Amino acid sequence: VKRIRERCDIIIQAGMSSYPIEERAPDFHAKPDMISAILNHHDEHFTEMTVNQIHDLDELEQYCITCEKYDIKPEWEVWHIGSYWNLNYLIEKNLLKAPHVLTLFFNWPGGTWSPPTADEYLHRIKYMPENCLHTISVMGEEQTKIAIMSIANGGNVRVGTEDYPFLKERVPAKDNAEIVLRMVNISKEMGRETADPSEARKILGL
Repeated sequence: VKRIRERCDIIIQAGMSSYPIEERAPDFHAKPDMISAILNHHDEHFTEMTVNQIHDLDELEQYCITCEKYDIKPEWEVWHIGSYWNLNYLIEKNLLKAPHVLTLFFNWPGGTWSPPTADEYLHRIKYMPENCLHTISVMGEEQTKIAIMSIANGGNVRVGTEDYPFLKERVPAKDNAEIVLRMVNISKEMGRETADPSEARKILGL
């Protein structure tokens, strides 16, 4: 984090949300701008690894308290509608400051899987609590379709080789920058300019 900040003013967000909070002390001590936290049970299945981790309300409360202590903004991962119940619980306990930053996940394999479809996206934003900013993360070739919907509905887009490492079917990207540039161009074609880091900090409440 220190070395990145010496070179540029990019917003820095720390993972991994699958780990229990007790194992993420180095993330907090590094004092990034943001830290990822999942709002529900973590259940992912990959070729060489399966992740199952409970994140109960006590842990989520501890995320809020620890983020406040270190002046770090939580980025909440939303894998299904039940995530919103937990988020509202934290909001009602006055543990969070708006805006609430969410990433909505689609088509990630495992027990928290959800379909990368228009109706699933619209269902997810229909029940979103007030004062939320949302980003979508889609694994698979449906990414562009859901990204366009998010851009059209005032949302944002997460892209990169972890989510979908192709520019289009069977055409792998050279690197993350090429994937990001493609999405920037799509956004501009739709009339949505991208924010620079200082503008993004204001939007996110950093």
